[in-house]
Amino acid sequence: MSRFTKNFVYETEFDGDKIKVTFSQMRRKNMLALTPFMKTIDKEIKVIVSAEQQVEFMETAAGILKERIVNMSGLVDINGEPLKFTDIEESVYFTPLFSDLLSELMQRSTLSNEQVKNSVGPLNEHSEA
Repeated sequence: MSRFTKNFVYETEFDGDKIKVTFSQMRRKNMLALTPFMKTIDKEIKVIVSAEQQVEFMETAAGILKERIVNMSGLVDINGEPLKFTDIEESVYFTPLFSDLLSELMQRSTLSNEQVKNSVGPLNEHSEA
């Protein structure tokens, strides 16, 4: 049985708030949008941005997060008012949160190398094509 789920929940902390985010899985177009900022290093995908690319990267990340966040709760402003993603998507203040959320979204939307190795191949040695 596949372990795939259409949506998944991630809980994190940011600036004293405990945030709960429900994501839908990343799509190929989302990963393609990130490829200009990515480089493979030691079998892990790391996001590499120069000072010039940072704003463009955050714009891309915000667009992907806006599309993939199904629900977000727990993030509040200084007056205790709940904030939605649309309230924060343009703010540089939330850059570390965006990075955290995007990293989790990418990890949970793809199989690890070990999972791929255990997920593909013939059913048994005598399988016919």
